[in-house]
Amino acid sequence: MALERKDVRAAVDDEVHKALIIFARHAGVTVAEYVEKLIQADVSVKVTTTIEHYHDLARVGIVGKTPDLFGKPKAGA
Repeated sequence: MALERKDVRAAVDDEVHKALIIFARHAGVTVAEYVEKLIQADVSVKVTTTIEHYHDLARVGIVGKTPDLFGKPKAGA
């Protein structure tokens, strides 16, 4: 079963739009399909990177620490 897709609207300047038209044409898809693929790829990379950062931070014991770790004063101190 496919997940429900959400509609997203974006505004770009004229040069970017013209470039998207050309890139989409070369990819054999519509501009909307091309932009959808760009967004999905970018978000996928960012999610993967975030998960990797979380695991790296957890490995060195930083995950779950309070903001005090980063030099902010503790309340009442």
